[in-house]
Amino acid sequence: MAIYKCKMCGGDLEVGEGTAVVECEYCGTKQTVPTSNDEEIRNLFNRATALRRRCEFDKAEQIYERILTKDQKQSEAYWGVLLCRYGIEYVEDPETNQRIPTCHRTSFEAITSDEYYKSALEHADPVQKKIYEEEAKYIDGVQKEILALSQKEEPYDVFICYKETDENGRRTQDSAIANDIYYQLTQEGYKVFYAAITLEDKLGSAYEPIIFAALNSAKVMLAIGTRPEYFNAVWVKNEWSRFLKMMKEDKTKQLIPCYRGMDAYELPEEFAHLQAQDMGKIGFINDLVRGIKKIIPKEEQKTESRTSDMGGSASLKSLLQRVDLFLEDHDWPHAKEYAEKVLDIDPQNAEAYIGELLALLNFAKFDELFRYTEPVENHPLFRKAYRFADSVLKAKMDEMVVKNAAFRENRRQDDIYANASEKENSGKNEADFLAAAQLFESIPSCKDSAACAKRCREKAEKVREEAMFAQYQDACAKLGSNDRQEVMSAYEMLRSLSGYRDSDEKFVACIERLTELDRLAEEHKEALELEARKRKKKKRITAAVACGVIVAIVTAIAVPCAVADYNKKVARSLQFTLSPDGTHYIVDSDFEIYLEDRLTTYIIPNIYNGKPVTEISEYAFFCFDGVTSIVIPNSIQVIGDGAFGGCECLQSIKIPEGVVKIGAFTFKECKSLQSIVIPDSVTEIDQGAFQECVNLKSVTIGANVSVIWSAFEGCSNLSNVYFADPNGWWSIGSDAITGLSDSATAAKYLTETYSSAIWRKN
Repeated sequence: MAIYKCKMCGGDLEVGEGTAVVECEYCGTKQTVPTSNDEEIRNLFNRATALRRRCEFDKAEQIYERILTKDQKQSEAYWGVLLCRYGIEYVEDPETNQRIPTCHRTSFEAITSDEYYKSALEHADPVQKKIYEEEAKYIDGVQKEILALSQKEEPYDVFICYKETDENGRRTQDSAIANDIYYQLTQEGYKVFYAAITLEDKLGSAYEPIIFAALNSAKVMLAIGTRPEYFNAVWVKNEWSRFLKMMKEDKTKQLIPCYRGMDAYELPEEFAHLQAQDMGKIGFINDLVRGIKKIIPKEEQKTESRTSDMGGSASLKSLLQRVDLFLEDHDWPHAKEYAEKVLDIDPQNAEAYIGELLALLNFAKFDELFRYTEPVENHPLFRKAYRFADSVLKAKMDEMVVKNAAFRENRRQDDIYANASEKENSGKNEADFLAAAQLFESIPSCKDSAACAKRCREKAEKVREEAMFAQYQDACAKLGSNDRQEVMSAYEMLRSLSGYRDSDEKFVACIERLTELDRLAEEHKEALELEARKRKKKKRITAAVACGVIVAIVTAIAVPCAVADYNKKVARSLQFTLSPDGTHYIVDSDFEIYLEDRLTTYIIPNIYNGKPVTEISEYAFFCFDGVTSIVIPNSIQVIGDGAFGGCECLQSIKIPEGVVKIGAFTFKECKSLQSIVIPDSVTEIDQGAFQECVNLKSVTIGANVSVIWSAFEGCSNLSNVYFADPNGWWSIGSDAITGLSDSATAAKYLTETYSSAIWRKN
C-alpha cells in the first residue's frame, strides 16, 4: 500500500498496487495517481505535489522532469509538468465545496495542444485518460475566459513586479519604492501596471486576466527587491519568470532588475545576463526613466500616429477594398500583399490584420473563419486584430471564437465517433468491443453514441459468454478422457472458470479423475514390476539358496523405498463436508491423492452442490507442502484454529470481507508470508494467530477489530503495522503502555511486548 498526497487538498491517499484512480476521503475529489512501485519516485511525486500546491510551479516542474528521466511512461509526471506550465491551483468553491482549477500562468496556446498533455494521454490507461480529458477541457474553458477578459484591457507600457507585504502582513519597503516609480512614470505619460493601484478594486479571481494582459503588452518589466528572498517570493517569481519566457519570443521586451541593500550577486541566477540597477544610487529614478524612454519613445509614437491620421484615411479605405476583392477571387498572395500595405501606413488597423489572416488561411470571408482547425483566438494575427479592434469588431470576433470552438468540438467528436464505429465493425473479441464502447461513452452527446456504447457492451458480454461457454464445453469433453494430459488441460480451464455454472463442482471432479488415473497408473506399474520379478525369478531358478536370500533382502529394502518415494509425491486435495444443519459446506482436506506434480495453488469455490461454502475447518490446510497461494471466496465466515499453520511456502493470501474471527495459531510458522491485511469485518485476532511468521513485515488491521491477543510472537521482522482507526486503540497487561497513536509506536510495541499483552479497543 503506497501513500500519495492528494493533488487538491494535500491529504494522504492510500493507493493499492496497480490502482491508477482514487477518491480522496478528505475532499472527495476523484483523481489520478502515479502507478510506480519505486519508493524514490513516490517520494518525488509527493514533494512535487507539495511545491505545486504552494504555487512554486518552477520548482515542482523540475521535480516532475526528474521523474521522467527515471521513468518516461509515468503519465502522472507529464500531467504534473502540464499543471505547472499553466500555473494550475485547485481552490475550494464556497458554493459546491468542490475543488476547481484556477490558472495563474495563462497562455495563448490551448492546453490540449501541449505536447505534455499528449504524452500524458499516450501513457494513461482508459480511466486516467478520461479524467485528464475532462479536466483539460475545464482548464481550457478557464483559459478562454481569461483571454477574453484580458483582450479588453488597454495595453500597458511598464510592469512593476515587487512583493507587497512581508511575512507579518506589513507593507514592504519594496512596495513604497514601487509606488514612487509608478507615479514618476505615470507623470511621464506611460501606462504602468502597479498591483497596489491597478488591482485595488478587483476581486482575486479577476487578477489573472489583467496580469496576463499587462505581461503580454508591457515592453518593460521592473523587478524590484530589497532582499534576495523577496525576488524569489512565489508570486513575484511567477511574474518575472513568465516575462522572461515572453522575452525569448519577443526581443523588444526587456526586464530590468532593481535592487537595494544587497549585493548584485545575490540576485536570482536567471538575472545574470541582465543589466541590473542599484536603487541606492543618487538619481536612480531619473536614470531609470531615461532608460525606459530609450526603449519606449512615447513622443515618437505619438508623432507617427498623428502623421498616419493626416490625409490617409481615403487611401486606407481603397486598399482595404482591394484586399476584399482579392479574397473574393481567392487571390491569396495579392490579398496578403495589400493588407501589409495598409499596415505599413497604419500598424494598428484591425481590419488589415483580419484580411492578412484570411489570406494566410485561404478563407474568402470573415464568416468562414470558424472552420479553422486550430483555436482561432490563439493565432497571432487574430490577437493583433482584437487588440486594435473597436467594440463592434470585437463583438464579432468574440462570436467567431465561440463558433470556432463549437466547430472544432463537433469535428473532434465526429472523428471519435468514426473511430469507434470502425472498432465496432472490425471487432473480434471482448477487448475490441469494450474499447469501442469507451470511445462512444467519451462523446455522450454526439449522435446516437449512448445507444452505440450500450450495443458494444452487449456485444462484448456476448463474446465473453461465448468464449467462456466454449472453454467450458472443451473442459467437459476432456474431463472424461483417459489421457492424463487432457484431464490436466481440463483442470487448468476449470480453475480459470471458477464460479461459472457448475465449474467448481467439475473442478473437484477433475481432481478426483486425476487421482483415479494416477491410482490406475500405479497399479499398472506394480503389475508390470510383479511380472518382471516373476520372469527374473524363473531365469534364476537354478541359483544358489544364498543368492535367493540376497534377492529377498533387496526386495524387502526396495519396497519401503518405493513407498517413501510415493509419499514425497503425495499432494492433498480438498473435500467438502455438509454442515450438521444441512445449510452449508465446510472445507476440509483429510484424504490424500497421488499427483505427479504438486499443486501450488488451491482455489476454494464459493458454492458447492448448490450450497454456500462458509467455513474452513480446524487444521484444514495444516502443513500443506509446496502450496504458495490459497484463494478464499467471499462466502467464508469462519476460519478454524490452525487452518493454515505450517504452510511454509505460502506467499500470499487474502482474507475476504465477511470473516469475523481469526482463530488461534491460524498462520503459525507461515515463514514465506510477508504481509497480511485484516478486513473491517474481523472483530478478534486470537492467540498466536501469526506466531513464528519470521518474514512477516507488514500488517494492516481493520477498523472493527476489538481484541488482539498475543498474536505476533516470534515475528522478528515485523516493522509496519497500520490501523484503520489508530486513535481507538489502547493496550493493557503486564507491559502496558499509555496508547498507540501511530504505526511506528504500534510496530515497536508489537515486536517487543506481544507475548504478554492483550489489546482492547478503547
